[in-house]
Amino acid sequence: MMLRNQTVPVVHMGVVLGLMSEHERQKEWEQIVLICEFSGKTVGFLVSSVERVSYISWEDIMPPPSTGGLIQIEYVVGTILMERLKGTLTGAKKEKKNPGEEDDPEDGKEEVKSGPPNADMGEAQVAFVLDFERIVGNVLLLYGDMGTELGNMGGERKEGVRILLVEDSPLIRKQTNKALSKAGITVIEAGDGQEAWEKVTALREEADAAGESIFTRVDLVLSDIEMPRMDGYTLTYSIKHDPVLRVLPVLLHSSITNDSMISRATEVEADGFIPKCDPKELADQLRKYL
Repeated sequence: MMLRNQTVPVVHMGVVLGLMSEHERQKEWEQIVLICEFSGKTVGFLVSSVERVSYISWEDIMPPPSTGGLIQIEYVVGTILMERLKGTLTGAKKEKKNPGEEDDPEDGKEEVKSGPPNADMGEAQVAFVLDFERIVGNVLLLYGDMGTELGNMGGERKEGVRILLVEDSPLIRKQTNKALSKAGITVIEAGDGQEAWEKVTALREEADAAGESIFTRVDLVLSDIEMPRMDGYTLTYSIKHDPVLRVLPVLLHSSITNDSMISRATEVEADGFIPKCDPKELADQLRKYL
């Protein structure tokens, strides 16, 4: 489709989620396209309807079901009880405060797109939380040049580099790990900020016990921002306020890039902010610290 003289790719959610076959996609749907911008790209998602926009805490999101039922399970990253979506507010998302600061009831809430109206888990109706990065990555192949760009770093860094990669999207974690490994970098994976904090503190204790520097265990943290349990801002703040771990470079990357998020990254003392799946920018940032 054309939007302000720009060609915007449109992903048909009915086909992608397996709700209709490829040849059925011309069936009459309400022509509603959600325009989203992330990873520096503008993408449209064709949907049948929009129920509401809800902002909820990651704490309300439950693990995905083991089977997908009506939709492709590979794109489901969680579920939420529909009753949790009642009476929620619409409007601009508010940013989380630093750990230790007074919380606002509306801080740190996350947008959730509803699944099929009759989706259920046992007796309760649920909405599916979808991994839009994975959908776009699979359909539009946004990650093809990452391996090449990072692979060129092979002779430009010290030996034995270890990076803690923190990413809740399985697709991006896999693609980034593959690209970093191609550059000869050892990758330690974590699926969210809480897991990353547990791993990095365990590495700190291991290094302390051996009387060695933390850099003998890990050289850099590369973290997503929006994640369940603990987000990238909180992880960064925790690392930078630990007397041992604070020397570790922390790079934050996100699909959403705006002044507010960059400012927030600066507030928690992140060493850099990178748009997701921008291999050149990622390689340039890694060269500074490795």
